[in-house]
Amino acid sequence: MKKIYIRNSQAMALLLFAALSLSVTVDAIARRDMPDDNLSYPVLFVSKPDPHSGKSTTGSGFYFRFGDSDYFVTAQHVLFKTSTQLAKELTNFPIPRYLSHRLSYDAESQMLTFIGVMTTKEKEDLLKTAPHPTELNKAIEQLWRDSQKLQLINAEATLFSYSILMNNSVSEIELKLAELYSDGNIKYHPSSDVAVIRLGTMQRIKDRPKTAQVSFNKGINVKQWAERGYLSSDNTKLFNEVLVSNAVYVFGYPTSITNQNAFLDIKLPLVRKGIVAGKNEELKLIILDCPLNNGNSGGLVTEVENVPSYVNFKAIGLITNIVPVSYDNRSINNSGYSVVVPMDRVMEVVNLFK
Repeated sequence: MKKIYIRNSQAMALLLFAALSLSVTVDAIARRDMPDDNLSYPVLFVSKPDPHSGKSTTGSGFYFRFGDSDYFVTAQHVLFKTSTQLAKELTNFPIPRYLSHRLSYDAESQMLTFIGVMTTKEKEDLLKTAPHPTELNKAIEQLWRDSQKLQLINAEATLFSYSILMNNSVSEIELKLAELYSDGNIKYHPSSDVAVIRLGTMQRIKDRPKTAQVSFNKGINVKQWAERGYLSSDNTKLFNEVLVSNAVYVFGYPTSITNQNAFLDIKLPLVRKGIVAGKNEELKLIILDCPLNNGNSGGLVTEVENVPSYVNFKAIGLITNIVPVSYDNRSINNSGYSVVVPMDRVMEVVNLFK
């Protein structure tokens, strides 16, 4: 991400000329509200169709370069199955507040769902509050067992992204997820909705010592190459640095609307603008005033910083959920707010590869 500078001397000169009613012709070059290369950041994740149902899953994400390695970052639920258990007629279960964003119950399907890895303490806290000791306790115990080693949703997938050169060329990278997972090249956060795939390491080119290229890991096939846009730790900011009320941009592929709407192209990312509405200090989550749709999960969020003499763009995290409006334990509407997991959690997963 680049800084966009505002030249105060030029602005003052134009105001002066206008005040004097002088006839001035100004040759201006139109620019975007953000640096051009930012539009190459969103990556579309498409899994290989399930052999039984024929369905594939989609999500959003972004490339991240840290140290000598290249990574793909997305939401955990894009890659991994959530742990679910049937819990019939569960109407009075006071879920501990600190777990309410990870444990949910759907009254219609009667399914209890848990995101991430459940710790022994979390299991014990849930068992203490369970209103139906026999039936619900069994469901909680099984959720705990299932969550200890998350299972991939699909064995293979492809990543699509547009070139940083803005010439409409597409990068297409095929992933054998099962192989990458078994080799330790896919990791996830135990308590946050974040997953990271290590794509490979940077290798210096012998005759060009200042140039490096990615040596991709086993299980990755570059079907079509284009210069990819990627983030680095230099253009990110952590949770404590995020400023409430600042404008944000969300990048992603909301396939739940693009695949059924003739006005939109499913292959193209969409940009959405909102603001940082608030921060949950206890859960370390960022709340946006920005409505989103299924498919945006894993999408990059950047914050706009207005610093004297220039505008800065910093990645603050990834979209993981919308904030629903619910009634009687049933989600009935999208409130217009969305949830972002901060870059702190991404860095914690990346550090697991060391």
